[in-house]
This record gives sequence, C-alpha cells and structure tokens, in this order.
Amino acid sequence: MVLSETWFMEGYIDFEMQQYRLLAYLQDVKRAFNEKKLYPQLADIVFHYNNL
Repeated sequence: MVLSETWFMEGYIDFEMQQYRLLAYLQDVKRAFNEKKLYPQLADIVFHYNNL
C-alpha cells in the first residue's frame, strides 16, 4: 500500500476511515521491515514525516 502526498484529504474526509488507511499502511511497512526490506518504505516514511 502506498500513501499519496495528500492521503488524509482524499475521498470523503472520514476520520475513522483515514485512521484505518494509515494503520493498514503502517502494518505493510512493519511487515517489510521485519523482512529486512527498507526500500522504498523508509523513504516514504521520511517523506511523510517531513510533510507533517
């Protein structure tokens, strides 16, 4: 799963749905990190962190 630059404003602005979208993304990232795969998830996390 990939989050776009404006993932929190896409579609209906439903707080609960956005929480589940973020949770699903973070679970995918955790699974990739557990498999020792850092690219491209680490770059995506840094990008989103800098945007916040």
